[in-house]
Amino acid sequence: MRSILGQGFQDWQLVVVNDAGDRQVADQVLARYAPEMRGRCRLLHREVSLGIEAAANYGVAHCDGRYVVLHDDDDSWHPQFLERMVGYLRTADASVRGVFAGTQQIVERIEGNAIREIGRRNLAPPEEPLTVAALRRRNPFPPISFLYEREAGQSIGGYREDLQALGDWEFNVRFLSRFKIGYLPKISAYWHHRPRAGFSTYANSPYRDHMACLMRLKREWGQWPPLWRYLMWWRY
Repeated sequence: MRSILGQGFQDWQLVVVNDAGDRQVADQVLARYAPEMRGRCRLLHREVSLGIEAAANYGVAHCDGRYVVLHDDDDSWHPQFLERMVGYLRTADASVRGVFAGTQQIVERIEGNAIREIGRRNLAPPEEPLTVAALRRRNPFPPISFLYEREAGQSIGGYREDLQALGDWEFNVRFLSRFKIGYLPKISAYWHHRPRAGFSTYANSPYRDHMACLMRLKREWGQWPPLWRYLMWWRY
């Protein structure tokens, strides 16, 4: 919430999807920021969770703005993120319908009621120009880094709700198959990771879900899944 309120670009709308979580807690958290939100926040409660991608589609369907970016609840932005990204798309060629920013991964640990940072690193820059083939090999940007035109995202069918993980990667591949995606190398987005002792996660999804979806997507894209990932999978 502070990440969004701290933006220099203030013409935004926040749609919060409470995906079958505690309604009272969600209401209490948002109430803290109500004066600063000035009516720009909309809270949607879902009684049944149908997965990350379904929640994302539900939120996007209730947006009114021209641009969309998925802001996961544990990630954050540089204060100039929206200003830089919206400014880029407003001046870009009409064929460019999305843009992603340089991103820093922050590893942290929750200790009691505090979050302690362990370390951070910059994500490797993408191949330029970014191609569908290159994007199928590696997804160079998480959702927190990618701003795109809502109309363009809806035209490709939104996020696939049959995927339990990596739906953002699959969405990026389909998006690039239809439209160009720009890149702003300046670090403007922060992708937070919180490893748990004895249990591996990738973003918000358990490792098993991540691996199962990775193997499925590689088959759909006509690629061989890397052997070392199979070996790691059996570890879990």
